[in-house]
Amino acid sequence: MSTFEKFFADLDEKLSIKEIKKRIENGENPQKLLAEARKGLRIVGERFEMKQYALIELEMAEELFRICETSIKTLSGKKDLSLLDKSDEEIEYSDTIDLG
Repeated sequence: MSTFEKFFADLDEKLSIKEIKKRIENGENPQKLLAEARKGLRIVGERFEMKQYALIELEMAEELFRICETSIKTLSGKKDLSLLDKSDEEIEYSDTIDLG
């Protein structure tokens, strides 16, 4: 689990945004960061299933994902992350969680 995934899964907005900013400034692939946010969201879902988190944490995770996505787009200067280079083999694009 990456540092960003841990911050996200722990629902720590300040540390998540700080990590995004640091990694974007260091040239990190924004698509990779978005994939890690999805992994963090999945971890939140798993914690909910194990009754470690309640419904409110799922809602918080959904909002945190939106905040992170907006931050990634803004800091990277990209409006549409689907148009970014997807050649990074470490990115897992199919990681999603159904909150509905």
